[in-house]
Amino acid sequence: MSNSYLWQANDQQIEKSNLYQYVQYLNSKQIFNKTKKYSDIWKWSVENPTIFWSTFWDFANIIGDKGKEVIANKQLFYERQFFSDSKLNFAKNLLIKNKLDEINGIVLTIKKQDKEPLVELVRSYLRKDKRTKEIVSRREIHFLPMLTEYEKWINSTSYNNRTSTKRSTNTSIKQIREYTSEYQTKNNLLLFPEDLDSDWLYGFCRWSYDRKGLRPSTIRKRMKALTRFSNWSNEKYGTNFSIKKPEGIVISDGRRSNLF
Repeated sequence: MSNSYLWQANDQQIEKSNLYQYVQYLNSKQIFNKTKKYSDIWKWSVENPTIFWSTFWDFANIIGDKGKEVIANKQLFYERQFFSDSKLNFAKNLLIKNKLDEINGIVLTIKKQDKEPLVELVRSYLRKDKRTKEIVSRREIHFLPMLTEYEKWINSTSYNNRTSTKRSTNTSIKQIREYTSEYQTKNNLLLFPEDLDSDWLYGFCRWSYDRKGLRPSTIRKRMKALTRFSNWSNEKYGTNFSIKKPEGIVISDGRRSNLF
């Protein structure tokens, strides 16, 4: 059999590998002499399984209680139990790993800009990334949940408008929600803010007049409330939609009422 390899890592690739980093960790603890030969570390790990698994737990920065029994000795390998009395939170380890990867990515980005990755600078990048992720996630929220959030803001101390304006807006939101619920049930779908197109708006205006008996002046107030909602959503969460008012609506008795 030929001893030639189809592929073999060069020294630079070896030094970038996790296995080599682990060997360096062992060397720093004076447990194992540094080597670039896989056969050496494999032989050592087989001959010293308890030390191997215990140090790998430490090297991998696993968060938890390692316990006292690393390996429950059994003759057959597949019957052995590893870290039988250990305790750890799997989800917590994953979340911290993801956060460390995020921080390392930010540090690399800062260094590419020839800047020093100071703690405050890294924190500012983290806050910026969090804000960006919030904006992206908001774009994926359906219309009614976002309308509810807008309603909460309208009724909070952050909204500094007159009480009469709040009352009018709350009434508009209530009727918009009622129409949207019926619309979604009828069409078997969930609306995104961007789905409020001319057809939806036309249907809302007709519903407001035919079903609710609202006057054109009141319907215009409902449209203004929708416009304010779209401005709030676009500014706060980076959505991208606008309310396009219908040009005119034919009233049920055959007369035309130019609402807008």
